[in-house]
Amino acid sequence: GRLTDLGARLLTEALLMADVGSIEFSPQPSEGETYAERIVAADRILDPAMSATDAERKIRALRPHIGARLMLPSGEFLGVREGLVADPGALAGEVREVDGELLAGFSSGALRITRLIPAGGREMDASEWLRGHPALDPS
Repeated sequence: GRLTDLGARLLTEALLMADVGSIEFSPQPSEGETYAERIVAADRILDPAMSATDAERKIRALRPHIGARLMLPSGEFLGVREGLVADPGALAGEVREVDGELLAGFSSGALRITRLIPAGGREMDASEWLRGHPALDPS
């Protein structure tokens, strides 16, 4: 709210200054401008070929609006809301429960998923979701 009021006041002030000629607006030069493509479903997928650090960054970049997605071995997708880089070895490409935590392996490192949204479900802690999905247990 505070920034809305401040922005409106500054815009009004700038337009009044332009009207009397004390400042001049110029168009943005085309050199150096960038265009952001629309985010599509494929951009949301956490690919096992990426690093765990890049996966964590993608999750943060897509939150809270559309969110990242992780494909499970069953072919289902999980919406991933929060995750932290972990360091278990040889998990590349695997998604499994390890010591009560949901881990997803990437090309370098793993991601400990802490918050998720199952298909058609509500946002929850990964530990809640794991209680209903013992098939991810490595034993």
